Amino acid sequence: MIMERRRGEAFGSARSPAYRLICLALGICSVALGIVISPISTGQAHASQYLGETKLFSHWTDSSGASWQVTPSGSTVGSGMQLTKVEWPYRQHPYSVHSHPDGTITITERDNGLCLDIGTSSEQLILNTCNNSSSQSWYLQYHQALGAGVVRIRHTNDDKCMNIWGGDTKNYAKIGLYGCQAYREGSGGHLDLWHVDPRPEYQQVADQRALMMFDRHSTAVPSAQFQYGSSTLAGAGPAEMVSVAWHNNTSAPSQQTLGWSDTTGYTYTNGGSVTATLGLEFGGEKSPVKASFSVAVTGYWGNAWSTSQTVSSSSTFTVNPGQVGWVARGQLLKSATGTWTIKNDVGDTWTATGVATVPVANGTDGKGSQVALCTSDGEKNSDGTFKNALCQTTRKLAGVF
Repeated sequence: MIMERRRGEAFGSARSPAYRLICLALGICSVALGIVISPISTGQAHASQYLGETKLFSHWTDSSGASWQVTPSGSTVGSGMQLTKVEWPYRQHPYSVHSHPDGTITITERDNGLCLDIGTSSEQLILNTCNNSSSQSWYLQYHQALGAGVVRIRHTNDDKCMNIWGGDTKNYAKIGLYGCQAYREGSGGHLDLWHVDPRPEYQQVADQRALMMFDRHSTAVPSAQFQYGSSTLAGAGPAEMVSVAWHNNTSAPSQQTLGWSDTTGYTYTNGGSVTATLGLEFGGEKSPVKASFSVAVTGYWGNAWSTSQTVSSSSTFTVNPGQVGWVARGQLLKSATGTWTIKNDVGDTWTATGVATVPVANGTDGKGSQVALCTSDGEKNSDGTFKNALCQTTRKLAGVF
């Protein structure tokens, strides 16, 4: 009997939420024809994660060189956001930042727990009860040339920037939402630039959001170029069960031929902090992220690697009565470290580092992919674990506990 399954069919589609959580937990995912930007830590699929506190200072300063911060006009729902001159001693207004799986953030006034919201008019942002609505969804873009922590705070719905409304640079001026303006030294574009604490977690979120938008052909991120830096030696990747699990329910040993097919995609792990809970999937023939990465890596590795690799075969082995047999495989992988240069629609640029792990051909760096023929009564250690690491890793997928 020949039995076959393609990866993903027995325990959910590679694009299903359940499989994405598996990918996030591993940090290296096998996704057909795709890239996954994945951190090492993980959480609920739609959970937010606390990234830290920050103050919001304007990049604009008056002729005296004074600093200006964003404060609410009150502590209740509907309080408008305003520009306040920093005078010593001054009361700090810290804001809590939470990230979401799509790279967006919510900004919460720490003292009252209310969220930054666009309200009913772009003329003035307000504080509102946090409700996970799109009106409270923001993302960051960095302007690296102006220093660490200089960002635009853009609204997810229309990509507009948090702005000193109407250029009214005076105490208690309204903070609103307006089309982003290109920065030119001494001639404008500074009314929608802000200083946040230079936390690596914030930039990681900004990097991932930007690459996702670039991959979706967003006009707000028209350019992202990957530059290859260095690579590791090739090695076997995570074990996958690549066949069905065959149960011998007879009273005699049975020789079985299990057909299998293993398709391995590649992953991109964002640089910087690894605390953010984010998982962004890229792929498809017209993926700009894939295209940029492919051009950079092919220039160094030639044809030794591929964006996706499918290997099919069949394996014959004996399964004893009452036992289970399956095939496990670890694809040969190689990691490349590089730098993304990201540019937004008003000319701000910043760099993002990361590591991409890709499938490579057998023989790369003198290594090869690994295949194991596993049975539930296979050779074990004294503690009951399988001596073969591939079998041990995939046993639960085969229903062997």
